Amino acid sequence: MPLIEQTLPGSQEALQELTIAADRDTLTRRRWRGAALDGTDFAFALTDPVRHGSVIWEGMGKRYRVRQLPEPVLVVPLPDEPLLAARTAWFFGNMHLPIELRPGELLVAEEPTLRERITAAGMAWKAREDVFQPSKHCDTPAHSHAPKEAKKESGWHHHGDGQWHKH
Repeated sequence: MPLIEQTLPGSQEALQELTIAADRDTLTRRRWRGAALDGTDFAFALTDPVRHGSVIWEGMGKRYRVRQLPEPVLVVPLPDEPLLAARTAWFFGNMHLPIELRPGELLVAEEPTLRERITAAGMAWKAREDVFQPSKHCDTPAHSHAPKEAKKESGWHHHGDGQWHKH
């Protein structure tokens, strides 16, 4: 079983391409195991997580590429007016939700009450399955369960909602 410690910077286009499918949560890990569609197993011990589309192995006339599985997302169109687009992005940032910005739209992972909150805020949305790749700054949790004394001493705070975080 090949041990993958980093992705390949380039790839030979003439090789047969095989996919290793993984969900978003798996791709955030540095240590995991995966299997390609041809049954080849891989062990991952990475310094940086693998991203969707990364080539991780070449050999025996084959190239192995990681493909992230689509997941349920909510798509919110971004208004053309800059102030309204900023308000839309602020709405999700204020909830500390990971987002992906694409031209003309914002994607957020489907959550049980999110549809109602978006609708109540007066925003349009649609549900679909897509490869969701939040911005890199969204890879870490937004709040902590540390004791209140530690939070106050280290810049942790909340905005009256009991959700402790720091900016």
